[in-house]
Amino acid sequence: MFTRSGAPNQVAEIERIVAENYKDDNYINVRFIGTLHRYDNRATSNATSAAITKQVKNVVAALAPIIVGLEAFFVNNTILKIIALLLTFFASLFGSDLAIFNAQSNLERYSRARDVLIHEFYLFYLGTGFYSDGADTTRNRQLFAINAEEMIGRLSEPSSWSLVRPQSMSG
Repeated sequence: MFTRSGAPNQVAEIERIVAENYKDDNYINVRFIGTLHRYDNRATSNATSAAITKQVKNVVAALAPIIVGLEAFFVNNTILKIIALLLTFFASLFGSDLAIFNAQSNLERYSRARDVLIHEFYLFYLGTGFYSDGADTTRNRQLFAINAEEMIGRLSEPSSWSLVRPQSMSG
């Protein structure tokens, strides 16, 4: 549920390709790879946060009814009443943390943003799609930079995570 299928390997593969083929291209080495790492790190961070919060919430939520049952059995035990109250409080707190911090949704957004940029890089690298004019490598590099920047600009705004292809790709 919180996995990132193949992303670290894809990022490492892109770094290898860039080191071999584009070591003199400042845009690809600095801006593109840096942005790719930022999205990958954010996806990893959100995956970890969501998984930990969900597991803690599940454990606390499972313990709460047990303690409430024990508290009902031992009517005069104040410690069990306090523990039951605290467990119920923490179960609610961790449940609301999942919703408030939106870790699962952010994980999906950052993973998708990273994957869209990886896809665009492979189109550029393989010279397919809008980059099929293999004779003009300068034009393809410029087109890649323009398209990647348009995507990054849209992906950087949480309210506009739509990943429609940039208009400049039409020609």
